Amino acid sequence: MVNIGVIGYGYWGPNLVRNFYQIAESNLTFVCDLNPDNL
Repeated sequence: MVNIGVIGYGYWGPNLVRNFYQIAESNLTFVCDLNPDNL
């Protein structure tokens, strides 16, 4: 199991989070961004 955190949700964020979430061997631990509207 690999823990993953995404720092900066911006342009690629939605794609990265979706793909990491779908990988069975990964655990999407947190997502953060300076702009709360991006989350």
